[in-house]
Amino acid sequence: SCVGSTANIGDDSCTEENSCREFKGQIIGSRSCLASQSCHQAIGAYILDESCNGEQSCAYSTAIIGYNSCNGDLACKGATGIIGENKCNEDNECEGDHFDHSDEYNFSCMAASTGFTKVENGTIEIKELQHLEVGDTIKGVNEDKTEVDDCEVVSVSTQGNGTVFGNYTSDHYVLSADDNNKVVAHGEDGEEKNVEV
Repeated sequence: SCVGSTANIGDDSCTEENSCREFKGQIIGSRSCLASQSCHQAIGAYILDESCNGEQSCAYSTAIIGYNSCNGDLACKGATGIIGENKCNEDNECEGDHFDHSDEYNFSCMAASTGFTKVENGTIEIKELQHLEVGDTIKGVNEDKTEVDDCEVVSVSTQGNGTVFGNYTSDHYVLSADDNNKVVAHGEDGEEKNVEV
């Protein structure tokens, strides 16, 4: 299921054999890619914590993979992305040129205190990112860059503390202020602070 998908996929997903192979979207949620060869050759994605723990899961992937991951037989073999801590705890795992997390790299994130407009039963409230839950509906923009109020939260993950500028890490992608048809790295604009992300 979801072979070659380009959509974002929520938590507890890709749990069947060969599911989400060659995934080309942006995010696969936590506790995912647990079956044999699931998320095999996932390209350029974020795969969140406690994932890729099935046999040969996430093998030859270029994804950024979260903590407590790649702990199945031959999991993440040949992966060339970045893999979080507590990984590769069985024989023959993570063979290949993968990288560990280091002080020089953080997940592209937002501050946990970033406010979002939650929409529920016709009412709205500002809710911090850290208090959003999977399935919540928030305001956002659609493919036409038009504001909509039916964006579904598909995954929420905490990555510890990180350096943000304003509310974003420097490598977090945002719509360009000059051209809303482009996304650009946020950069180092805004107050620098070390906060939960």
